[in-house]
Amino acid sequence: MSESTSPKLNPAQQHVIESVHRGFLYQHLYATGCLLIAESEDFKRVIVEGDEDIELLRHSVHAYIQVKTRSRTLIPTDLAGAMKRFDHLRREHAGGIRSGSPAFYFVANQPPGPALAAELDSDQWPADIVVVWPGMEGTESHDFLPPAWNDVAGAVEWCIEQADRIRFRKTSADTLVWKLAATAMLAASGGKPFENHTFTLDDLPRIFEQAVAGLQEFPPAPPNYRPQIDEPSIRSERRVRMIVGFSGAGKTAWAAYAAQHSESLCIYYDVGDEPSPAVPTTLANELAAAFSILAPGKPLCEIIPASASANNALGCLSRYAGQHELEPVVVIDNAHRVSASVLRSMIEVAPLLRFVLLCHPEESIKELEALLGVRRESLQGWNDDAVAAAIADFGSYGSPEAVKRLRIMTAGMPLYVASASKVAVSFYQSNIGALCNAIDDQTHTASTAQEIILTKFFDALPPIEREAVAVMSCSDVGLSHDEVEILLKDTFDLSTTQCFRLIRELRPQGILLSVGGALYAIHDAFRIIGKREFDHLADTKRITALQTFIRILSASLNQSRDTKRLSMLIRVFASLGNFTALVELAGEEMFHELGIDEGVWKILENAVASKSMHPKQQFDALDGLVFRYLKLARPPELPRCSPRWKCSWKPRSWEA
Repeated sequence: MSESTSPKLNPAQQHVIESVHRGFLYQHLYATGCLLIAESEDFKRVIVEGDEDIELLRHSVHAYIQVKTRSRTLIPTDLAGAMKRFDHLRREHAGGIRSGSPAFYFVANQPPGPALAAELDSDQWPADIVVVWPGMEGTESHDFLPPAWNDVAGAVEWCIEQADRIRFRKTSADTLVWKLAATAMLAASGGKPFENHTFTLDDLPRIFEQAVAGLQEFPPAPPNYRPQIDEPSIRSERRVRMIVGFSGAGKTAWAAYAAQHSESLCIYYDVGDEPSPAVPTTLANELAAAFSILAPGKPLCEIIPASASANNALGCLSRYAGQHELEPVVVIDNAHRVSASVLRSMIEVAPLLRFVLLCHPEESIKELEALLGVRRESLQGWNDDAVAAAIADFGSYGSPEAVKRLRIMTAGMPLYVASASKVAVSFYQSNIGALCNAIDDQTHTASTAQEIILTKFFDALPPIEREAVAVMSCSDVGLSHDEVEILLKDTFDLSTTQCFRLIRELRPQGILLSVGGALYAIHDAFRIIGKREFDHLADTKRITALQTFIRILSASLNQSRDTKRLSMLIRVFASLGNFTALVELAGEEMFHELGIDEGVWKILENAVASKSMHPKQQFDALDGLVFRYLKLARPPELPRCSPRWKCSWKPRSWEA
C-alpha cells in the first residue's frame, strides 16, 4: 500500500488537530484582512493576541474582536467566556483606565443557532456587542471590518482580492497574503520586532513591500521662479548630462521648475549622504515606484526578478521603460557624493534611461567626465534685470551699477543674491551699493565673495541662532524634530519652547531645511560656516553636542540599520578621539556588509597611524582593515604598527 493511502493511526485525533489549525489560520487571515484595509479604514493600530484575539484602534473607538470557528451553529456557551471579559473591559473604559469608547465584536464562520438568535433579538443583549457571520443582513454596525467567511479558502480568496488592489507592491498578491498571515502569527507570538503584538500605519509600507515608501519628489519650485541666463531644457539629445555649480547656484530649483514644464517623465533622486554602494539599490526602488504609478496594480515582481542585484534591477527597469516608450529623465541631485565608478556602472546598465547629474565642482567630477566622456554644463546665474527684481523683493535697492557689481560678486547665484539683499537690509540701510563698497576690498574671486556674503549673513544672526546652526551643521544626516529638540536642549540647556522658537526662526530664512518630509538639516551653503563656528564654541558645549549626537545616533541605530547614520556616528567617535569604539565597530561583519562610506575607512586608517593607540587596539583595527582589502581583492596600503609591538608574522605574497 502506498504511503499516501495508508490509514491513519487515530483519525479522530487528526480531525481535532486539523480543526484547531483551521481555527488559528482563520484568525490569522482575519488579522491579515484587517491589515489590508487598515489604511483605507484609518486603523491607527492593529493588535493581535492582546486582551482579545484582535483589537483595532480607529478614531476614538477601541474595537475588541473575538474570532470563532465552529463546525456547527453558534450557541450561547461559545460566547460566554468572552462576554465576561467584555464586561471587565467595559468597566475599565468607563473608569478611565482605558481610553476611547469600547466596541465588541464576535466574528464567526457559522451563524447563530436558535438559542443564541433569540438572545440577539431580545432587549437584554448589550447594544455594544455585535455578532458577525457569513451572509448576515445589515452591516451598518460593522461595515468597516472584513467580512466573516465560511472557511479558510474563502478567507484566502477575499484577502488576495484586497492585496491585488495595493499599488507599488514588489510581490504578487497571493505571496503577500501568505507573508502577512505568517507575520500576524509572529506578532501573535510576541516575536521580534512585534514584542508588543502591535502593527501601526507606519509599518504597512514595509510589510506590504511597497517601493513607493521611499519615493522622492522634486522639491517645490519657488513661486516667483526667475529663469537664469540661457537656461537649458531638462531634456536634450545627450543621454547623460552634468549640471555643475556651487551650492546656492539654483541647480535643484532649475530642475524642479524645468520638470514641471517638461512633457517627459522626470524622476528625482537626492543622493544626500547615502553611501556610494547603496545608491544603485535605492535608485532602483525610486524608479520602480515611479513606473508602478504608470502601471497601476502591476506587481513589481513582474518587472524585476526577486533575486536581481541592484544593477540588474536597473537594467530590467531600463528595458521596461523602452518597452513602454516612457523615455524618463532621471535627475540625481548631489551626484558628486557618489563615486565615479558607481555612477558609471549605473548609467551603463540602463542605456534607455536619460540622466541629469546635479553636482558641486569637486575633484571627483573630473574623474566622472573622463569615465563617461561627458562635458559639464553650468547654470549662468541671473542677469541684471533678474537680480534687480530679486533684491527689490527683499526690500533693498541699488543703482544699475550697484546691481551689476552685485551680480558679478555673486555670479548671479540665486541664494547668494538673496543673502546679500538681507545683509543690505540689516546693516546698510537696504543700500546694495553700500554693501558692495564694504566688501569690495576683501573680494579676490567670485567664490571668495560668496563666502564673505554668507559669513556676513551668518554673523547677522543672534548669538543663540549662530550657535544652534554651528551645532546642527555637524550633522551629515537629517534629524527628526525630536532629535533636534534633544540636541538643542542638552547643548544649550534650553526649554522646549525655546527650541521650537529657534526652529521657527531658522526655517523661514532658508538656513534650516526640511528634508524627506519629517527631517531637518542645515543648508549645504551654511554648513561650512557653521562647522567653522563650531570650532570656536566653548569646550563644554562642543563636547556636550558630540556626546548628544552619539546618544541620538545610537538610539536610532537600535531601530534601523541606517548606513548614513552609522557613518556619522563613526565620525563623531573620531572627533572625540574614541578609538576603542572605532576598533570595535571595524571588527563587526555588519560594519563591512552595510557599504560604509570610503571616508570612514580613512578615519580608521588615521586612527591606526596614531601613536597614542594601544598595540592591542592597533592589531584589532588592522585586522578590520585587512578584511576590507581582502574583499576588494587588492593589496592593503596600511600604516605600520607602533614600534612598541613586534611581530614575527610575515604576510603571504598577494596574487592577482
